[in-house]
Amino acid sequence: MLTKEDIPRFRAEAKNFRAHAKAARIEASRCKQNGDWVGKLKAECRVTEYVRDAQAREKWIQELKAA
Repeated sequence: MLTKEDIPRFRAEAKNFRAHAKAARIEASRCKQNGDWVGKLKAECRVTEYVRDAQAREKWIQELKAA
């Protein structure tokens, strides 16, 4: 059961996921410059996953605040 005490943990997780997404965007850019299209696609997929995870944490925070 999630409680309001979980909000700081979710904030930290969301921040961590955003940092990972930023790093993956940089990696995708480097792969594009080097012509590594498969690496670029993989990095972009990771960016999408990290952003979705961060958004999920933010959604949970909003739900806990509303409860």
